[in-house]
Amino acid sequence: MENFLENAREKILLLDILDKSKDKLTEETLSTFVLNLELMNYFDFRSHLGFLQESNLVHSYDDVRITEEGRRTLEVLREEVDEKLLKDVEERLEEYLKVVKEPLKIEYLGDFARIWGSEFQITIEGQLDREKFMNSYEKIYNYIKKEMKGE
Repeated sequence: MENFLENAREKILLLDILDKSKDKLTEETLSTFVLNLELMNYFDFRSHLGFLQESNLVHSYDDVRITEEGRRTLEVLREEVDEKLLKDVEERLEEYLKVVKEPLKIEYLGDFARIWGSEFQITIEGQLDREKFMNSYEKIYNYIKKEMKGE
């Protein structure tokens, strides 16, 4: 019986997280958040999310969103989860979304063209963007070389 109640609370917690999230959350972003806070394990997370989707309480395409039926269900059942936990998760969610959002704003203006076979020419606009791109590329290239050599 206790396991049943814990599973129900975890599902309500997922609904609450989705309800309070103003931004779109991918399944990956949501699972990373939930697992980092150790709110549940990965298998429970997948199971609960699947249940919520099948029950039409959330829908998931490119991102996961709570449905209106999910919101109504949450309003009735929210009191089953400790208020302090809900507040703590809400605060951490706000912090997490600020951090997760930042890397999405980074982009390079440029283009690429195939020269021959598997050779490409990459054109990056702006000196700063070129330098950032080259630094990133060199790190990745050196890492791959190192891994292939087995160092």
